[in-house]
Amino acid sequence: MLKPITLACMLLVPISFFGQTAIGITSYDVQTNNGAKHRIHVNPDGTISAAWTGSMDYTGALTFADRGMFYNHYDGIWGAWPAARVEPVKTGFGELIRVDDHEVMLSHDGVLGIQLFANATIGGTSFTELAGSDDIPGFWPSAYCPNGTNDLYVINANANPPTELRFSRSDDGGVTWSVLNSVLPFLTIADGFPGLSSGLYQGAETYQIAVYGTDVYVLVGMVNSDLLLLHSPSNGAIGTWTSTVLVDNPLVAWNGLTQTDTNGDFITDVIETTDGYYNMFIDDAGTVHVFAGYVKVFNDGIGAFWSYNWQDAQKMWYWHSGMGAASLIDLTLDWDNTDGLGDPVAGIGAFRSHYRNPGLTSMPGACVDNGTGKIYLLYTMPIEYTDDFGDPTNLSAQSRRDIFGVASEDGGVTWSAPVNMTNSAEAGKENVFPSVYDRYELARIHMVWQEDLLPGTAITDFDVVDTNYIMYRPLIDPDFGVVEVCNAATGPVGLGVTDLTATSATLNWDAVDMADQYVVIFWNTADPLNIGRQRPTTNMYMMDEGVLEPGNTYAFRVKTVCYEEGEVSPSSDTYFFTTPLRAGELQHQIQVYPNPSAGLVNLNLSNLSQQDITISVMNSVGALIQSEQLTITDSGLVHTLDLQDVPSGLYYVMISGNSISEVKSIVIE
Repeated sequence: MLKPITLACMLLVPISFFGQTAIGITSYDVQTNNGAKHRIHVNPDGTISAAWTGSMDYTGALTFADRGMFYNHYDGIWGAWPAARVEPVKTGFGELIRVDDHEVMLSHDGVLGIQLFANATIGGTSFTELAGSDDIPGFWPSAYCPNGTNDLYVINANANPPTELRFSRSDDGGVTWSVLNSVLPFLTIADGFPGLSSGLYQGAETYQIAVYGTDVYVLVGMVNSDLLLLHSPSNGAIGTWTSTVLVDNPLVAWNGLTQTDTNGDFITDVIETTDGYYNMFIDDAGTVHVFAGYVKVFNDGIGAFWSYNWQDAQKMWYWHSGMGAASLIDLTLDWDNTDGLGDPVAGIGAFRSHYRNPGLTSMPGACVDNGTGKIYLLYTMPIEYTDDFGDPTNLSAQSRRDIFGVASEDGGVTWSAPVNMTNSAEAGKENVFPSVYDRYELARIHMVWQEDLLPGTAITDFDVVDTNYIMYRPLIDPDFGVVEVCNAATGPVGLGVTDLTATSATLNWDAVDMADQYVVIFWNTADPLNIGRQRPTTNMYMMDEGVLEPGNTYAFRVKTVCYEEGEVSPSSDTYFFTTPLRAGELQHQIQVYPNPSAGLVNLNLSNLSQQDITISVMNSVGALIQSEQLTITDSGLVHTLDLQDVPSGLYYVMISGNSISEVKSIVIE
């Protein structure tokens, strides 16, 4: 049965796009068991959609009967806070996926399986259940749809606790399934994998899916396993999957209950592994990028379960296509250092198992600027001396987390210094579960996360049920510590002219970073006292039809204006250009400069085909002053005329050849 549901009445209206904004609230405070969720996307029309697991139940009974996926949309402003879930039944742990021209919400109900509800248009608040809903039994879906398609790819655990990871594919956005509940390979003890439920650990949401063309990638791993990247080049068809180890756990099919002895010498070894919090995206070139939280664990064979080694543990695993094994990003930062020891772990609460044992730097969310290749990573880190006991050595002390960010401009080889993006843990707020849109859009990085007052969760740590805010913030380069200022020390460079006709032209120059405005001054060299002035905000100015006259030489120069710095740069060098003699005649981009000149005159003979030309210089009455022949063998040639010995006055330079016959005027001072 298809069930339509319209979002219930809204609550408060949130604030602006550019600042940190609360876009919703929830009493249920677990957004994911482990890996990052697809919860935010920027749409082609510039709007933004976001979702989260929510509830409005504050009774404290911990039933959360109204739990489900909550939705909000930005179209100039964020909508009011939603007061009800999308689905008519209790769900959660879902994702919001853009499918062609609308959106699909996937979540699990814990009974029938994966629920699929779609709105008719992006931003619509009426969601209708799809025919393919309930066809996938199980829990914790991770989904993906390549931009502009109806192809919906889903992976999910078969049960709670899970024993299999299953793959499904729909070619019509979740109405029907071309592949349904196909068991993914390489995840059994026979494969050297401990299984998705082994020892005291369960692999709930320790996986993620992404797709590029027909290439399907599934990232999966646990603390006590390898981190694997499964790949199918054939849309996930059975028998086409391969497996690559990104982070190698040296203990094969380890259940976590036996000694960590990697070489059989009966000495306990510390294992470098992942913490179950993963994030994966694929850039426009098809490169897969993977981030994973880092932990070190050991079992001395005496205790029943592994223990953590927190020393030198503020790191993050990173891998991309073409690498061998994953490498480590060093994120070491002693935020407080109140103890004066330079120990980044001192002051962090002793109770660190909340949020299912994340690393000290964990919960990664990342994106890429496909224009520049710059990679941005956001993650959470506990802040020293922020526990409610005022004593981090208390065995119940939990430290609050802030969200930090780093960036790389060289493909992940080096990273910027960590910057605290939320910076409110010391003010008694907890910032966790970031979800980042995987593309740099609208000149920003887009992130949603959960903010509340208590470290840990009411669900797992028996905290008081309270209000948790779902926050949104767009980030820009300066937020990552990249300080860009408007440079008004010198004028712009790279001046040139394009789209030149007998009566119009487009003036352009190299953009100056952070410039607020430019001042363009232009004039006809035959009338240098009659100048024009314009103030464009971009690095170009179009001189429309009728502004210029055929066969005239013009000049322009540019200044940079910096509002915040209160500065205006000196003028750039002057650029000269000559309009064609007749409308419709193509310009060969021959410039004569400087003009006026003290005698040394440059001819820029660009865009001329290979040929022999004659350069003739005549005075104002047409008498030949000098002539020379020149062979053009390479476009972009600059030739210098020496007119230092001629009297001051107006002269004409004629350039003639097989495909060119132009006359330029020049003033010798």
